[in-house]
Amino acid sequence: MDIIDRSALDAYREVMGEEADSFIADIVQTYLTNSQTLMAQLSRAFQAGDVVTFHRTAHTLKSSSATVGATKVSELALALEKATPSEFPANTENLLADLKQAYQEAIIALEQFLKTI
Repeated sequence: MDIIDRSALDAYREVMGEEADSFIADIVQTYLTNSQTLMAQLSRAFQAGDVVTFHRTAHTLKSSSATVGATKVSELALALEKATPSEFPANTENLLADLKQAYQEAIIALEQFLKTI
């Protein structure tokens, strides 16, 4: 599986027409900025034992990642969201490490994608 599902972004082309590239670039740029904040919030919440903030942030990251086609990031964020409704399970640290790796791969792929539009 590709780290980025381009069909998620290409779907905007059908709706936006000539302005699609600009719109898609804006979406990706916004994701690149906002997702960095979300990843930092996840790490801080985990270190602080703040399961409520962690759970909410995982939910937000899941949704925004899906919007730009960062499927693996979205799936891992979903796993963290489902795993942490009220407590941190034993595998949270491992899932978070997997998420960070997938996120780095997604960022590289999205930055490359931006160069093509």
